[in-house]
Amino acid sequence: MHRILVIQSRRAPERCSFERCAYQRAAGVDVDFDFESTLNTERDWDSPSEMLNGYDAVIIGGSSDFFLHGGKSADDAERAGAIEVLERVRPLVEYLIANDFPTLGICFGHQLIAEVRGGNVTHDQAQMKMGTYDLRKTEAGRTDPLFGTLPDTFAGQYAHRDSVTTLPRGAVSLATGDCCRFSALRYGNNVYTLQFHPELCAQDLLYARDAAETYLPPGVQIESVIRESPDVSQLIARFINGVLTDLGVIA
Repeated sequence: MHRILVIQSRRAPERCSFERCAYQRAAGVDVDFDFESTLNTERDWDSPSEMLNGYDAVIIGGSSDFFLHGGKSADDAERAGAIEVLERVRPLVEYLIANDFPTLGICFGHQLIAEVRGGNVTHDQAQMKMGTYDLRKTEAGRTDPLFGTLPDTFAGQYAHRDSVTTLPRGAVSLATGDCCRFSALRYGNNVYTLQFHPELCAQDLLYARDAAETYLPPGVQIESVIRESPDVSQLIARFINGVLTDLGVIA
């Protein structure tokens, strides 16, 4: 049994449950997930080695509740809450990078890790979106163990206000898109971050249609900008069966 710790940043219990089911479905293998919330102030976030004891990998997931910028003023509750989350998880992120610990940062997790590593995360309306969009592998992506088997162009599911707008320290760009410059990054050999959601399918975005007006221009219906993304739907399972096997974590 493979043990993976998922870090969630969601307030609504139903959103947490939905996300948990999505990860279970996307894993496609025998995985024991444990879930921890960044809102849990009782957890000792300053002791990442103890937190990770017994785990093979970490997933730092997305959020529709917190934005590092979001086009909001500095005193906005969502933005202030995101900064609190950032500082809470900073020791964990620094440990993951320093130890090249197998990690997937997804959407908000992608942004948190980038911010810790000096990347600029800001509200870029040209990149803000919700729906299914194409992205392209970079040269580094073509030879990457996780991304190398993907087609040169493939679709991903997105829902984000903020974007990483400068390459963080130590990051290698693996995929890019016309409306998402840094779609996928790798730090070291085993820390991957994705602006898109490999755990979601088109139907999942329909489930979250109540949030569409936050991300889409007026008059654009979510049904018009979604389609399936079969290539990236295998990424989480490939990460578990590839990266962890290469490390000898999984026989």
